[in-house]
Amino acid sequence: MLVGVAQGLAILPGISRSGMTTGTLLLRGHEGTEAFRFSFLLAIPASVGGGLLGYLDTGLNTSLLAAGVALGAAAVAGYASIDALLRIVDELPFWAICVGLGTLAIVGGALVV
Repeated sequence: MLVGVAQGLAILPGISRSGMTTGTLLLRGHEGTEAFRFSFLLAIPASVGGGLLGYLDTGLNTSLLAAGVALGAAAVAGYASIDALLRIVDELPFWAICVGLGTLAIVGGALVV
């Protein structure tokens, strides 16, 4: 339940859903790679729920074929990037992953401003 609350807090601007769930799982005693994997699994219901709310709010403003192609492309790209991250997490110490991703977030945020 605590992880669900943490995931819900990620609706606030600037809060990472993955970071909140991974951090909460780490605080609850899970190992780093296990917490990281579970965080990605928790994205599935959040993504489906967000897509459903978006559909109910605005409807489907495009053809069914275009929506299917977009969904397929997003699924392939998402799976590939998550697979790559999980392979990296298996090879490097988890603290190095956290420091690296945190640094990228800070640098990226500084470049946007």
